[in-house]
Amino acid sequence: MAPSTLLENGTVISFDDASQALKILRNTSVLVTGNKIAAIFDSSFSGSVEIPQDTERVSAANKIISPGFVDTHRHGWQTAFRTLAGNTTLAEYFFRYGPYTQAKTVFTPEDIYYGQLAGIYEALNAGVTSILDHAHGTFSPEASAASLNASIDSGVRMWWCYGFGIFNDESIADFIEQSKNEKLAGSLVEYGMGYDGWGPASSEEVKRVVKLAQ
Repeated sequence: MAPSTLLENGTVISFDDASQALKILRNTSVLVTGNKIAAIFDSSFSGSVEIPQDTERVSAANKIISPGFVDTHRHGWQTAFRTLAGNTTLAEYFFRYGPYTQAKTVFTPEDIYYGQLAGIYEALNAGVTSILDHAHGTFSPEASAASLNASIDSGVRMWWCYGFGIFNDESIADFIEQSKNEKLAGSLVEYGMGYDGWGPASSEEVKRVVKLAQ
């Protein structure tokens, strides 16, 4: 039998189809068997639900039970900038903290690795279980590898998208080389591409991007 986990006595934020509104279920338990939700029930009536004998019980009292969140845009390597750039404009961000400012000369591959790793664990701790990382800390092959390896080593489910700040032969070669990382096989990390030049780029460059993605 698949292993079971019972989240007991929590607050479940659900959705009511009839009223098309949120529905708050207090003092509610959720039984998970394998990778599926087997039952959601009022904790006061637990006797009406068959709980497998070896079920792991986790108290969710005074907590909210929610599915994992999906972070669709993260730059893990910039974790060191947390609390520094909260009140800056987008223009100031690009000037002070972007991937092609002084950060390019200050951040070592080791900084990139641990920044990426810390950022991922920070996200997991906040309830994020899937991440799309727009990895534009690709200053060098070593920096690119550090970011990708940290993502794989973390065990997180991620789409790691190589950020093309400058689309040229050098970055294309690095993109291809990083895709050969043997650690990708069997991991939860999917390799992808992050490209921001759709508007200002020439049609020739866009065609090269599409061909590379294919």
